Amino acid sequence: SFYLRRMRRIFPALFSMIAVSAVAGWFLLMPQEFRYFGDSIQSAALFTSNILFRSESGYFDLSSEMKPLLHTWSLSVEEQFYLIFPVAVFLAFKFAHRHIRAIVLAVALLSFGASTWGIVHSPEKAFYLLHFRVWELLIGVLVAIAPASTYGARGSQALAALGLLAVLLAVFVYSPDTPFPGIYAAVPCLGTALVIHAHCRGGAIGRLLGNPVSVFIGRISYSLYLWHWPIIVFLRYGLGHELTTGWALTAVAMSFALAYISWRFVEQPARYGVLASSRVAIIGVSSAAISSAVAFGFIVNDLEGIPQRLPEKARTLYQATYDESPFSSSRCFTDSNGEGLTPVQIRRGEICRVGVETAGEPRFLVWGDSHAAAIAPAIDLAARQMSISGMFVGRGSCPPLPNTDFGPPGAVKRCIEHNSAVMSLIEKRKFAFVFMVGYWPKYVHREELPGQGIFFDPGVAPPRTDWSIPVRKGLDATLTKLA
Repeated sequence: SFYLRRMRRIFPALFSMIAVSAVAGWFLLMPQEFRYFGDSIQSAALFTSNILFRSESGYFDLSSEMKPLLHTWSLSVEEQFYLIFPVAVFLAFKFAHRHIRAIVLAVALLSFGASTWGIVHSPEKAFYLLHFRVWELLIGVLVAIAPASTYGARGSQALAALGLLAVLLAVFVYSPDTPFPGIYAAVPCLGTALVIHAHCRGGAIGRLLGNPVSVFIGRISYSLYLWHWPIIVFLRYGLGHELTTGWALTAVAMSFALAYISWRFVEQPARYGVLASSRVAIIGVSSAAISSAVAFGFIVNDLEGIPQRLPEKARTLYQATYDESPFSSSRCFTDSNGEGLTPVQIRRGEICRVGVETAGEPRFLVWGDSHAAAIAPAIDLAARQMSISGMFVGRGSCPPLPNTDFGPPGAVKRCIEHNSAVMSLIEKRKFAFVFMVGYWPKYVHREELPGQGIFFDPGVAPPRTDWSIPVRKGLDATLTKLA
């Protein structure tokens, strides 16, 4: 009965939102984004979104804030909890009835400790995965099984006010740089627990939480949660820029309007309508919805995002978008985390060839960061046309500047051994020419271009902070040594 109630409560509005989002995605998403979207539809339907988005949080991944179903990660965590917890609490009730509170508290503390450790050592896992977040849900369990509050009117008002203050503190003080979850998540979670446990009926807090507007928002809150994020994301896609204040307010209004429609015409009939009492109908419709979502994801992925949706000219241009340089492979290149080509291999000369494959000594070296890997195919083609041979070596975010202060200390330290190995190779091979390739503005200004990766607006001036002196010194010293 519990699981059937969950299906009636969760599935109808969720799959309605997914269906409407799929239609919007058909018209607004480019093929690669549509493939990501197909994957997210599958994972949302199977309540594994948190695992998917954890695995997608890489350097070249589509930016998280542009994924229409990103918000379903938290619903997946919740449903995973609801699959495990009833069985666990049944076993605890049967075999350790007197110790249920202690068991819940112990598991919550263990999970909280893991979360606190995780935000330092593995922040993506700590954010997305159940065992790092279950303590937040178990706080709700502890509230549910705690003795009823006996604080009196003033005591309950004080507790509720303290809890509300903690929630508002997180809303208005936390920034995108705040580590989360861990200790920072405890503030709004414990605040919410206090508000619920206080059971405040009177006073200013009671009137604030019990007035018709607050109650109405509470009633539509699930649909509001489901609809607000796709609206924000698809508005960004449609407009081609971040939301201005006016568009942000429009998104809020649209979210409330769709949430009310979803609550009134989807949630309510599903919970209290004619079919709601039929177990066969609930299981049948739910199974069909899950199967359809999974099938849709497979089809979109198999057809590579269905590029046929695009006009022919757009499709022709788009085909080059995700071309990958063979010089970015781990056989030729070291990424910013140190995976790939090693300094030992570089010193031995076990690096990729550029141009014509000959038995003779290579005449040139292409050396640099990820931009070197990006431009290497063009140099490779030119070298083949001229029938000459060269070599390539590169590492992400490492300019070809040994012993140079080009950025944060950690970034500089990461490149020391790599660049030292390259200089040793150059001294050994004595290349006639060295192409030094870098994303130079990044090192001269220590900033990326504004809006790079999501929206690029050429009207926004790039940063002009001048860090060129150490770069100039490093470049002069390197050129002198090469000469």
